Amino acid sequence: MLYPAIMVVVGIAIVGILFVVVIPKVTKIFEDMNVALPWTTRILIAVSSSRATTGTWCWPSCRRRCSASAAG
Repeated sequence: MLYPAIMVVVGIAIVGILFVVVIPKVTKIFEDMNVALPWTTRILIAVSSSRATTGTWCWPSCRRRCSASAAG
């Protein structure tokens, strides 16, 4: 079970890098082109920008569990 756990961690790290580094750069290209984007792309850009600015990476339910376990 070590290999699947490593793959999950690596996958999460890659997605995190994509959301913080790659998507903001591509967003600037889309802004310069002044084209209408599909709603799925707009959602992806919104999530990426909110995660990059706030630094939160947990889903709200995960955040509640983490804060509840930290409180005791």
